[in-house]
Amino acid sequence: MKEKIIKIENFIISLDKKKLISFFYLIVIIKIGIWYHPALWKLLEISINPFNEKLLNDPYSHYLFYNFLGGYLAGILNISTKLTFFLFHLFFSLSFNLVFFYLAFTKLSRKLAVYSITLFLVFPVSTIVLFWVGYDSLTLTILILSVLFKSYSILVIIFGILAGLQHFEISFVSSMSLFFLNFYNHLKNEKSFLDLRYAICLLLGTILGKIILEYHFLNMGLNLNTGRGWYTFNIINHFLYNSFFNFYTIIWFSYSVGWIVILKYFLIKSKNYFFILILFGNLFIILLVDDQTRVYSCITFLILLSQVFLNEKFLKEIKNYEIALIFILWLAIPYSFIWQGVLRTSMFAYDLAYLLNYFFDLFNDESIKSSIIWPFKTLR
Repeated sequence: MKEKIIKIENFIISLDKKKLISFFYLIVIIKIGIWYHPALWKLLEISINPFNEKLLNDPYSHYLFYNFLGGYLAGILNISTKLTFFLFHLFFSLSFNLVFFYLAFTKLSRKLAVYSITLFLVFPVSTIVLFWVGYDSLTLTILILSVLFKSYSILVIIFGILAGLQHFEISFVSSMSLFFLNFYNHLKNEKSFLDLRYAICLLLGTILGKIILEYHFLNMGLNLNTGRGWYTFNIINHFLYNSFFNFYTIIWFSYSVGWIVILKYFLIKSKNYFFILILFGNLFIILLVDDQTRVYSCITFLILLSQVFLNEKFLKEIKNYEIALIFILWLAIPYSFIWQGVLRTSMFAYDLAYLLNYFFDLFNDESIKSSIIWPFKTLR
């Protein structure tokens, strides 16, 4: 049995880069599908007209103005339709993954690079940018680009500024988590893929980005009285009750099969206890959000990349049959994202239904309730 399982690992390792990525993404498209973030069209409205009265008069929409950079770039490029705005963000979704693949193949041996990519795809952060094409697509692309140029402090600061302009909260918690981890590593003389200097530069840049954005809004005369902080604390009871009633589902599907990888990390001799402490400490943040899988995946991305995805020492601890078993479990277990404590399954069926409906108008038949299946509004 063990020999048969190892053959799966041999098959994956034997594929050349193009076939490997194509094989993985054939699986990803079926398991996850591609859809858009439910707030994407509001972001498009802000991009076209930041003084949109409807959104400015709705304090619960003010937090979207702070996802500034994507809409600003789209405005410069004169992107003003739903389809082009979606494709604009999809470009960054694919860029995020491709840059990670490039890092894996350039920083690791061939075998360990395949292991790294396999683990990366097992964790939801790799595909949240496809499941919900939207502002995370650009945020995570900025973060991975900062990793690509991690040796150049000034570039890391610049990418940090861009991250602060795009999504300050995600970028701040992510870089702050990495800072604490690497400060501990520095004191203990422990090595990690991302060092303390990188973490300081990224954190500094993120804070500068937030300051620049606030100044920009003030200079524009944009009257934003609320933000994510206000939004969170104004409906905090909803978040807490929702988390209480769906606690197990939220915790498990924050990482899904990825928790098995964390268990493997915990069992190795050279484990970093402080990394595990920060990882579990960040779980408390998902008690205060609706999109639990998305938020937890994003805020822990950098520490996972440093200690797991691109940690050569850890990757060497994984046996060939273990990576094959992880791959099998990834295939077998539904890959679901949590929103408001509810499982959101693959968008693949919706993608097919959308295409069929677009050309043949098969769905949205009012007389058949089960045909009205759209998770969000369609592009048309």
